[in-house]
Amino acid sequence: MTSSINKIISVIISIMVAVTFVPVLGQAAFASETENPFSTSGQVTGLAKASATYNSVTIKWSAYEGAEGYEVYRADKKSGTYKKIKTLKSCTFKDTGNKKLNKSKYYKVRAYATDNSVKVYSKYSRILSARPKLSTPTGVTSYGGAGKITIKWKKVAGAKKYQVYRATSKTGKYKRVRTTSKTKYTNTSVTTGKKYYYKVRAYKKVGKKRYSYFCKPIEGMAKLNGAGGFNTVLKSGGVVSASWSKVKGASGYQLQRATTVNGTYKTIAETTTTVAADKLTKSGQYFYRVRAFAKVNGKKQYGFISAGGRSKALNQARSWVGCKESNGSHKKIINVFNNYKPDCGAIGYSTAWCAAFVSAVAIKTDNTAIIPVDCYCPRMLANFPKKTRDKKYTPKGGDVVFFDWNWNKVPDHVGMVESVSGDSVTTIEGNYSDSVKRRTFKKGYSLLLGYGLPNYSINNAISYTAPAAKKAADPVMEAASVTNEDIQEACEEITAPAETEATETAASTETVEAAELAEAAAEPTESAAVETAEEPAEQTEETVSTAEETTAAAAEETMEPVEAVGEDAVGEEAVAETAEETAEAVVDEEEMAEQVTEEETAEMIIDYIQEEAPAEEASAEESQYNAFLVYGICDELDIDACVVTVTEPDGSESAYNEVVLDGELYILDATEDGGVLEKFIPEEIN
Repeated sequence: MTSSINKIISVIISIMVAVTFVPVLGQAAFASETENPFSTSGQVTGLAKASATYNSVTIKWSAYEGAEGYEVYRADKKSGTYKKIKTLKSCTFKDTGNKKLNKSKYYKVRAYATDNSVKVYSKYSRILSARPKLSTPTGVTSYGGAGKITIKWKKVAGAKKYQVYRATSKTGKYKRVRTTSKTKYTNTSVTTGKKYYYKVRAYKKVGKKRYSYFCKPIEGMAKLNGAGGFNTVLKSGGVVSASWSKVKGASGYQLQRATTVNGTYKTIAETTTTVAADKLTKSGQYFYRVRAFAKVNGKKQYGFISAGGRSKALNQARSWVGCKESNGSHKKIINVFNNYKPDCGAIGYSTAWCAAFVSAVAIKTDNTAIIPVDCYCPRMLANFPKKTRDKKYTPKGGDVVFFDWNWNKVPDHVGMVESVSGDSVTTIEGNYSDSVKRRTFKKGYSLLLGYGLPNYSINNAISYTAPAAKKAADPVMEAASVTNEDIQEACEEITAPAETEATETAASTETVEAAELAEAAAEPTESAAVETAEEPAEQTEETVSTAEETTAAAAEETMEPVEAVGEDAVGEEAVAETAEETAEAVVDEEEMAEQVTEEETAEMIIDYIQEEAPAEEASAEESQYNAFLVYGICDELDIDACVVTVTEPDGSESAYNEVVLDGELYILDATEDGGVLEKFIPEEIN
């Protein structure tokens, strides 16, 4: 009886407890009067894989209303035992407990809230299956080289190798063309000017190959080579003849012209042959280049521009002298290099940039066909088709010079040769103490490793003066601030004495002629010609010395005999002929005696400069001005001359002239104390 009563009481209590807690387990889960939207009957939604790497999986879900946090459960099988692996406040969880690409894990999530220190839960989310996966390759780029296409990408963490696929259209059928462990592939089996599309995926072998997703397709196209051996020659009549080497795969070529090295080039001739011509009509300096093209589907696909020549490379290198890291002016050099998308990859602004400097010079002057573009000195030297390690080799401006700081026969630094003077070599180098600077060293310098020898075409700059046009101002003189007025004034000063002497000579000649006529007319007709012809030069000198005193009298005496002889026509002709011959002989001899040589003219130029700017007062800048003024004066006087600029140890530049005087080469320095004019010894030319 007692046991039956106990059972009845137990049931009654259970019913009472159940009725008491109905509100807690229902839609409103909280017994307190505070309202909370959290529901125990709802389900976490939006569970999905956010991302996966080769050693992790990241999952995410939607926020649950009223939730204070979430619990993440994981199992090895969908129907297996789930264990709680994480309690967190956010809606994202990165699982690093599964590091096998071939093993999937199963996940489910539930939300929770707290009521009177008691946790209550929502329903579980759906079950999600996920496993680690290699990341999709990123940073994929393509670069069209001469007869090749290079594809590059960033390294994928955990990847063993990469597969490269290619198609001829973006949505076409892709075929695998290379499996590689590198992050770069160069495709050489391509048609120049034709577009190709590439995509890359990574893989790692875990039991079997586990692949990443493919990257998005990227377009690539191979270009034509630059035309080698480009040569321009100015012929008579202002005709410029251009020629170059044949480019494999080219359909034709375009000859282009500009009026400045880095100016706008316009196509002035298009041809299918390797020669073209241009007709110049205006005076000035002109620059030429050529590029090949291939016709693909009726459209022209252009190749690299022809090699620009030594002068363009040197001008570009000089324009960057002074750029440095401290003020960021070197960044424009790095940008030129990086924008070219070199095979070695982009470099940072604080990375060693000596090789990038030489490469940027090549890029800016269209010399990439003959100067390897690279950021690594050893590879740049190795890629030069022609090079030398002979330290006694005499380089040329535009050659690339390599240095070896620790004598291990591996290049550590690189620059460009600017000029050679005797045994001294002057270079322009980037990243020289973080700047672009000049260096001058002796041939055989112990730290010199060797030279890369670009196959430059000859200078393709043409200076032309139209026959009827006024001579154009020399751009070099303009750069030195020498004006045409300066030159004209100097020429007038220098030539003034010569003009005075010429006038006096002419006056004397007229007097001599009058005296000779008078004397010849006074003698018998038959002997006049003979005696005059036999008279030595002494008579001429005597006549010249007394000419001024006897001019008037001689004129009067001349008239009378001529009238008397006038009756005889033959006699009159003989007298006139004899007088004319004698006068011509005197004039010729007098002109020869008064002629000023080119060497004497050069000495007068020096005297003029010395008077205007004495040596003790002249600076290096004035030295350059004087040299360019001399250059202009010589040009006006039809004397061949040039300016030689010298870089001083302090960085300043002085200058002097080389001039051709009476068929010989001279050194002329109008700024030196007293001036220098001396013959240039051929042995000194290097």
